[in-house]
Amino acid sequence: MIQFHILLNQLIQFFIILLIGYVAARYQMVKEVYLPELSRIIMKIVLPVYIFTSIFNGTTIKQLINGIPVLFLSIAIYVIFILTFSLLAKILKLPGERGNVYQALFIFGNTAIIALPLINEMYPKEGIIYLALFAIIDQLIFWTYGIWLTTSKQQGMKANLKNFINPSLVAVALSILLIVIRVKLPIVLNNTLNTVGKASTAMCLIYLGSLFYFSNWKKVLNKREIYIGIVFKMILIPLIIGIVLHIIDLSLSMRGTMVILSALPTMTVIPMLVKPNSEEKEYAIGATLFTMAVSLITLPIVTYLVL
Repeated sequence: MIQFHILLNQLIQFFIILLIGYVAARYQMVKEVYLPELSRIIMKIVLPVYIFTSIFNGTTIKQLINGIPVLFLSIAIYVIFILTFSLLAKILKLPGERGNVYQALFIFGNTAIIALPLINEMYPKEGIIYLALFAIIDQLIFWTYGIWLTTSKQQGMKANLKNFINPSLVAVALSILLIVIRVKLPIVLNNTLNTVGKASTAMCLIYLGSLFYFSNWKKVLNKREIYIGIVFKMILIPLIIGIVLHIIDLSLSMRGTMVILSALPTMTVIPMLVKPNSEEKEYAIGATLFTMAVSLITLPIVTYLVL
């Protein structure tokens, strides 16, 4: 119950900040032309710094070793998601490109913007290292299979594989390396990085709130496959995962972290990768924003039922 209240309080804060971003866009304090630059600052600087400081500060080698099972759990979760949504795309008879985008929307979750601050608040000791280990598998699958799903087959994967070495993954790898070799950062540098990192959640949510205003996301409301995807990705599968992990008697922090990571809304990078000026671009943006809004309801429900 305590975990439920912590998560609910965090999500209420998220909603308020999203609303601030929406209002800022509504009254032209944030203009649509600013959003690409704001996104780059978040994704290339502020968010990686937050990931680095969250993992690096307070994590020990012992915690890293104890978290190794998360790597195997992460692989299992992605196998479940890939098989489930590949099958659903066929059952729902979604055409080629739409079916691929649909799969990407519900296979990959919003780990950085939603999960990181939630897990940091709920499980500040072990949760962040579990998330870091999950991120290794997450990034490996996303920048291979995820790229294949979201990019034009004429464009292919080759041009995008260079993105595998991205700032967020570098932040994860660097933080783990420094922990293993027992490096300590100068206090002034560490404090500076912490200050920059703490801005990430608010900046991300203001960006998303602004995106809500400028995007025509309501078109997805009449797409039944989106509701089916939400039920499977954000409710049923996380509930099953939570029950199974409870049966095998994992620690509450590991179980809670994996449940949250499996119940996340769509990764915000997905719409950026879909071919510009196509119906699938609007479809991806709409689904991403809609799942974000719905997660304010589904995440508390799932955590209440299984944690």
